[in-house]
Amino acid sequence: MNTLVTNQLGSGFTSQGQGTRRKVMKGKRKLSPNSTQAWTPLSSNPQDSHILSDDCHAGLRSIAQAVHDANVQYKCAVSDYLRWRNKLRNRTGPNPNLNRFHQDDLQTIEGAINAHLTLDKSLAPQLLVNLDDGSCISIWKRVAENMVYLKSLQKPQTPAHLEKSTKRATELKNCRTTMTTSFNLVERELRDSGHGSTCEAILAKIAMLLEYEEAYPVLPEPTLTVPEPRQESPYTFHTSTLISIDGMGLVISLIFMAMAWSKSTDTPGSPNDPDFWVQMRDTTLTLLGLLTTIYVTHQRLSADPIAWNYALMFTLAGIACAILAVVLYPLVPTMWSSFASFSANVMQILVTLQLALITKALKQKQL
Repeated sequence: MNTLVTNQLGSGFTSQGQGTRRKVMKGKRKLSPNSTQAWTPLSSNPQDSHILSDDCHAGLRSIAQAVHDANVQYKCAVSDYLRWRNKLRNRTGPNPNLNRFHQDDLQTIEGAINAHLTLDKSLAPQLLVNLDDGSCISIWKRVAENMVYLKSLQKPQTPAHLEKSTKRATELKNCRTTMTTSFNLVERELRDSGHGSTCEAILAKIAMLLEYEEAYPVLPEPTLTVPEPRQESPYTFHTSTLISIDGMGLVISLIFMAMAWSKSTDTPGSPNDPDFWVQMRDTTLTLLGLLTTIYVTHQRLSADPIAWNYALMFTLAGIACAILAVVLYPLVPTMWSSFASFSANVMQILVTLQLALITKALKQKQL
């Protein structure tokens, strides 16, 4: 009888225990991971960050990498400052003015660098949290201010230091370019998804990079372009052709001059003659032409002293002949005045020919 009662009690206890287990299991099913009450988003943003597109995710990775690269450069700048300050303290003692950076700043940047290295870039929420971090913004700003101060000193830099500074400025400029380009692609989606704070944090970092770029501007590297071979036009005169044409023109003008001389009289001219004022007009135009030609010749022949000396000699001779033509008109037979004016025109042609020859030589050197 006791055995029977014991078995029944044991059976009842077992059934009750099973029922209890079933109730507990049912409770666990209600608290499944898919339940809204039990799941907490990785990001504090009210919007789900995992719904960002692949392009936006790629843009965030690019921005995060650029921020990391910038932190590496800023860490070097802070380290250089602290190293220089320690050396100066050892020589001259403590200086209260040398307090732009401290050891805590270096630790802050190192913490940001280490946080990026341990970042799981496949998770958008972690990228957003990383980009929201603004602990290094003040350090970036002070680095730019320190560069402005150093530039104001106008002290000469050693080649090694100049190369290092230029390389750092170039790297930071590349970071700024990458961040700006990527941010322009993802800004709209980030703001539509409720990540406005992340956008403002990124813009703040870009602004600090721009401050450094303004403090230490870096010009773009010149690109070497191979000039295309230029072919002369088939209508271009050769040097010998040009000299031949000028020579023939001078010979023909001498023939005309000889014919005019044969028909002239030996009487001198007078200021009351119309031809005197015609001679004044020709002299004025000749002087103007010579001065204009020598001005252009000086620009072209400044690198060739010999050619410049010849051009200057022809110009001075032409100016003398042009003035002499007016002076001789009322004193001697008028043909001597005409011959002096003719000589001034010849000198002007020789100066122009000298300019044409040197221009031809420069073009051949460029080819």
